[in-house]
Amino acid sequence: MTARCARHPEVETTLRCSKCETPICPKCLVYTHAGARCPACAQMRRSPPYDPTLRHYLAAAGASLGLGPLLGAAWAFLPAGDFFSLILGAGLGYALGEAVSLATNRKRGRGLQALAVMGLGAAFATHAFLLYRSPLLGLTDPWGLLALAVGAITAVSRLG
Repeated sequence: MTARCARHPEVETTLRCSKCETPICPKCLVYTHAGARCPACAQMRRSPPYDPTLRHYLAAAGASLGLGPLLGAAWAFLPAGDFFSLILGAGLGYALGEAVSLATNRKRGRGLQALAVMGLGAAFATHAFLLYRSPLLGLTDPWGLLALAVGAITAVSRLG
């Protein structure tokens, strides 16, 4: 039996929501594990690990911006300028990603990734300040910038 879609009255359809039996067209159809549903019945929710609250963001900021300068201070006293910098950058990114993950009870998402990268930026600024007495002079260090990039990629992938 043909009916008109509840959301698009100009479209004829034989599809119905598997929950409420409302006529739906292919435009508004939502595939779920329970079958085809209308948007109201599908209630697409984000997965809990990808749904951090304000408390999680504050904990992530505290962990990232608290640990970042400490790691940057340690980085300033380690040998740099070669391939070892890339390994060190990956280690810094993993440490910050793991710290943010633990502080947020293993939550994930773009906001938490951004906070971990901010902590990595704080680590780089601290490192550059201790070595060059100016965070801006750190931007002239190609190995330090590569370490920063590798660390950012590692932190983002840790929280992705």
